[in-house]
Amino acid sequence: MEAWGWVSATAGGLLAVTVLADIFFTTLHPDIEGPIAKAVQRSAWAAAVGLGNRLRRIRRQLLAFVGPFMVVLTFVVWVALFIVGIALIVWPNLGSYRAEGEIELLTFFDALYYSGITVSVLGYGDITPVTPWLQLVAVAASLSGFGMLTAVVTYIIELVGSLDERNRLSLRVHDETGGTERGVQLVLRHAPAGTRALEDRYVAWALLARQVEDKLHRYALTSLYYRSRDPAYDPEGTLRIVGEAVVAGYLLATDPEAPVRPAVEELDLATTRLMGTVAEQYLDDTVMDALEAPDVVEDDRRWVEQMSEVMVQALGDRWSPGDLDPAAVATAARLRAFLTALAHLTDWTPADGPLPTGESDHHRTQPKGAG
Repeated sequence: MEAWGWVSATAGGLLAVTVLADIFFTTLHPDIEGPIAKAVQRSAWAAAVGLGNRLRRIRRQLLAFVGPFMVVLTFVVWVALFIVGIALIVWPNLGSYRAEGEIELLTFFDALYYSGITVSVLGYGDITPVTPWLQLVAVAASLSGFGMLTAVVTYIIELVGSLDERNRLSLRVHDETGGTERGVQLVLRHAPAGTRALEDRYVAWALLARQVEDKLHRYALTSLYYRSRDPAYDPEGTLRIVGEAVVAGYLLATDPEAPVRPAVEELDLATTRLMGTVAEQYLDDTVMDALEAPDVVEDDRRWVEQMSEVMVQALGDRWSPGDLDPAAVATAARLRAFLTALAHLTDWTPADGPLPTGESDHHRTQPKGAG
């Protein structure tokens, strides 16, 4: 084999191995997302956001299809690159293949064709290797193609399950706040029923948040890019409502001995872990630092004060505010930092983070573009 043939075969082998590693990490490894899959998904999201910014009336409907499209596109890119990799191995060795019919000179197109039918396990047999090591390449390519299909089907099933967990949390949050998109409503609606009733709801939310965090940890795609035409399912909106519920819980239970306080702290920890998982997958280290040691600004205190005023007006004599709870202010700072960073990546949430008004229009700020 000539020098160019060794270069071609080596490049093809490296490309094929890289694709297989990318598939392994993305579909089977719980902590790593393959760089090819990540690049494809982010590029598809950026393109869809750019188109959606030009077609504002159907933006949500358009982006609702991006998640499934990303999965299909990622699979197509994997298969296409793997076929090219095998073709680059085969191309310099076409003289060791037997072709049926009237083909006199095999070309790179024939190498691509052979690679495609081998990886797809079709195997027409019109082009066949005659040397043992190339026959082994054919077997390896076929097994890898079958493995890719199996891995992707399994991955899709797990993605659907992960999305169900995320939607379950969103629905519960939506229902138990009366569809108001205000986390403070968890306290205002259920505190009159007694401490135990409110405590049970905080514990239930924390359990669901942990389940979602576990799924997102293993299947990062569902963290951000799977969207619904129903705003109630937006992950940013759900996290903002949950964060506001935590702040309201801290304001209600400023006494560390208050019965509901441990449940509020449990939800706070579960939510912070969930945000940390998303930040580790998609955002930079400054966001992780902000989650671990929040940098409180005046806007955070003002937001907590406004929530306290809402609670005073709604609860009246049943609750009197004290000094601002530092835990409540820290929660507000973490939520603001996380949602602001997320806005720069997804162009979905308001760049100013959590809002005391609880407005549902997620698109009123100027787009910052997808990362």
